[in-house]
Amino acid sequence: MPLLSLHDIHRVIVGSANPVKIAAVRAVLTSVLPKVEVRGVAVPSGVPDQPFGDEETQQGARQRAQAALVAAADASLGVGLEGGVVALPGGRLRTCAWAVVVDREG
Repeated sequence: MPLLSLHDIHRVIVGSANPVKIAAVRAVLTSVLPKVEVRGVAVPSGVPDQPFGDEETQQGARQRAQAALVAAADASLGVGLEGGVVALPGGRLRTCAWAVVVDREG
């Protein structure tokens, strides 16, 4: 049985109260799931306000997704979005952004 049935209503919680992040998740999911409800909840990322490196940024996204799912008992998926910076040779920096989606089984 597929995890996501196109016939069911899916409740998705985004680990942020940022309307831009919530709208981005809604835009992606409504293109593949006709019956989806997306809302956000403010949760801590567990990483610094400006994560440094892909690993720390991924950790923040994962922790946001997991915390959001805990905060919303009626949601089947939790989404965490996190932006960070990565050091490059020569002292330059690049930005990175990671998205993590978790279900009730992890």
